[in-house]
Amino acid sequence: GAARFSYPRETSPGIFCFAAGENLMATGLAMDTPVDLTFECEVFDVAFHPTLPVVGTALIDGTVHICQYGPAGAPKVVNTAHAGNSCRSVVFSDDGSALYSASSGGELQAMDVETGRTVYVKENAHGQDSSINVLLKIPGQNVLASGDDDGGVKVWDLQKGQVIKEAAEHGDFISDLAWMPSKNRLIATSGDGSLSVMTLRGPTCVLSEQWDSEFLGVEVVKGNKVVCSTYNGLRVFNYKDWEAPKTVSLSSGAKPVAYGCVARVTDSIVCTGSDDNFIRGVCVDYKHTPVLIGEHNHDVQRLAVNSTAGLLASASADYTVKFWDISDLEERCRGAEVEDDEEDDDEEAAMNTAGAAAAADSDEEAWVGEGDEQACLAEGAENAALYNHGRSRTRRARGAPTKFFNDL
Repeated sequence: GAARFSYPRETSPGIFCFAAGENLMATGLAMDTPVDLTFECEVFDVAFHPTLPVVGTALIDGTVHICQYGPAGAPKVVNTAHAGNSCRSVVFSDDGSALYSASSGGELQAMDVETGRTVYVKENAHGQDSSINVLLKIPGQNVLASGDDDGGVKVWDLQKGQVIKEAAEHGDFISDLAWMPSKNRLIATSGDGSLSVMTLRGPTCVLSEQWDSEFLGVEVVKGNKVVCSTYNGLRVFNYKDWEAPKTVSLSSGAKPVAYGCVARVTDSIVCTGSDDNFIRGVCVDYKHTPVLIGEHNHDVQRLAVNSTAGLLASASADYTVKFWDISDLEERCRGAEVEDDEEDDDEEAAMNTAGAAAAADSDEEAWVGEGDEQACLAEGAENAALYNHGRSRTRRARGAPTKFFNDL
């Protein structure tokens, strides 16, 4: 089960760990919207602990922080561990006892949450000089998935420390990973404008045709709908029906907005982070305008949701992690209903019918590329250039992998 911790105590200069005892959930730290966490460099990722008011963060300088969140005056940094080069992604184990991290130097490692000690390191996990961009813990299974900058995906058996699945179908970086429990499928999105769907074991891996807009984030809602964030809004697919996605346009006035990350809140609501620094709540039933949640001073890199506490965490290039109360977000989003449009109703009904028919098909995948997306190219070109410039800066900072402990 999850570890039970109390307030941190200092055991050596600059290093903190939890003493066994009181569960932090009983201290009231998470009752109000927590104060911001501020760091000394860009924050690439943030993840909520499954039971405690604690987050893990990945920083561009390669450090991993485990931080308490709460009202002003609450202790913050609990543990730190170096992940090597820039740390791209962090994710907790199901019971919260371990925090997995991945870096631009290609290291995959695990930290003991209670002690802060690095307990496992896998160097060059995706091959020599291959940067790992994203991690996903498969819920309820002892399995971790990772995606790299070269378009490769690996699935790891955490108990054995071995790769049980490997796919190299994409021609550009893996931007995000999502799990579809209703189909037992892993979904990957890529900067080459395509999706891939694969089983965790066995040879099955199907690649879509390439689209004209990079897919930057992915979530699964309503069991069989796939929501992808792009430079020009959200695209919503029914499983196996990739021919005619529904586009949820999120343009900000006349200026197109690049939506680089997306996080599921409920089956109807997702949150988006963008290059205009805003965080929005979006209802994916297409009849509601986006709701403004908050703002950073720079690009929003990643989002994480704690459904139990009703909190959203946002990691930004402005060196902060901010927390937002989303306990009433669904009500707010549904309150932003726009005037019904009969044509939109017919289109949505047709999409749902097609999705239901596709879900009833056999497991033999049938993929179709997008018919015409040329109108979106002009709007997305400028944002694509800005996004890729930022990624290039990160890649140049990668350098040679740092040597770490072997399996402890």
